[in-house]
Amino acid sequence: MYTIMFSSRFMADKPENPLFNFLSSFCDNTNKEERELTELLIKFDEDDELRPEKEELDHFGLNIRTFVWPRHGGRASIHEVNNILYKFASKDCKFVQFIADDFIFTRPNFVTEILERSDEYVMTGENGLTHHECIEGTAGYCPAFSSKLIDALSCTVGPQSNADGVAFEIADSLRERYNYEIMFAPGNNPCYYTRTDCITSAHDPEDTFTKMTFPHGNTDQKGHWKDYFRILADNVMRAMLVEKNGGLEKLLS
Repeated sequence: MYTIMFSSRFMADKPENPLFNFLSSFCDNTNKEERELTELLIKFDEDDELRPEKEELDHFGLNIRTFVWPRHGGRASIHEVNNILYKFASKDCKFVQFIADDFIFTRPNFVTEILERSDEYVMTGENGLTHHECIEGTAGYCPAFSSKLIDALSCTVGPQSNADGVAFEIADSLRERYNYEIMFAPGNNPCYYTRTDCITSAHDPEDTFTKMTFPHGNTDQKGHWKDYFRILADNVMRAMLVEKNGGLEKLLS
């Protein structure tokens, strides 16, 4: 199972929402089997006056589950949306992609190509990709993580505001500590999506949450973030070694 999760807003003062384009692009670039293997978890804010009715979403013929709760901290709550939605992912989930509704999918076969790596501790991307870099042609980076990787990390987005932040940090830490590349390009072509509107993605550099989580900034305001990611990188390697040696029970016997 391939799980896609994100939040979307339908406000009266912003009637044009990209969600339907997102869903249409997914339908256009997947076959029946891939759609049956995919679930979409979408969070709406409680004050979204125009959020779509069930019938509007059912029109796409996709496995969509919606959630509604208050907005709380605005952009600062994005990381909590991911953490909460992941608890509702199917128990058969093998990969989860944290994305935004202003992306569209651009080529076929990507679901199949991603699920081929289900038994590995990996994330989508490309070799050497690091902070503030985008895969060419995507205008953004939205990693898909194997559920094995997330379980090894014991978190989805950790101390970052978005999944791309934790992806970059984990990948960098694994490269630095173990010379291990955790990113892979589905079908040797990492460009299977593109961002259509980045207006809502701006960070206010003076925002306290941004200062505490943004990759480049005053380290004094971010706590022991480097140590945090070193520990997470170690956890990934430990999980891989335990599995390679036959499981924890065998190691303890």
